[in-house]
Amino acid sequence: MEKQEGGLYIEEIAKKVKVAILGDSKIGKTELISKLLDTGLSVNSRTIEQSYNLIETINNRRINLNIVDTSGGEEHFNLVQLWISDVDGIVLAFSINNKKSFDNLKKYYNKIRNLKGRNFPMVLIGLQNNSNENREVSIETGKTQAMMWSISYYELSENNLKAPFKSLVNKILLKEEKGKSFDPSAIVNNCKATSCFCTIF
Repeated sequence: MEKQEGGLYIEEIAKKVKVAILGDSKIGKTELISKLLDTGLSVNSRTIEQSYNLIETINNRRINLNIVDTSGGEEHFNLVQLWISDVDGIVLAFSINNKKSFDNLKKYYNKIRNLKGRNFPMVLIGLQNNSNENREVSIETGKTQAMMWSISYYELSENNLKAPFKSLVNKILLKEEKGKSFDPSAIVNNCKATSCFCTIF
């Protein structure tokens, strides 16, 4: 466990932020977290719920980011309300190789809005869980959906997997600082726009 000057543990002084990744099963959510944390997580077994911690400095603040990896199975959809209620922000994930996983995000989005309102921090990410499969969701489609929902859209590759999580944490921190009057759709990736698209290469 890393220590700072004075002997305090990072985890003790870092601000805790909790986010969940929601989306269908077998789209690469667990694999994303494995790469993000540089661990050997099993990506073959099905996840119901598992939490992981990542210590990051974001906007000069030390953040203890708790990431909840959730099941995308239909049999566990009744748990979605619990996951949404227990976190500060949501990552909506789909596979660009699987149109159904993209279409199914609407049920997650609607549930989030019903439970948390229009100002709840979210980002949308497109994952490529199988490079050998044909692309079924275009960049333009992902970008358009993000614009309709007034959230950021990312497509990820190996080089910068942390970008959407940092963006989401920024939204969470700004919402806390501004209070209920803050509208995250007005500030996306530190730019004034209704939506912002980022492809990470």
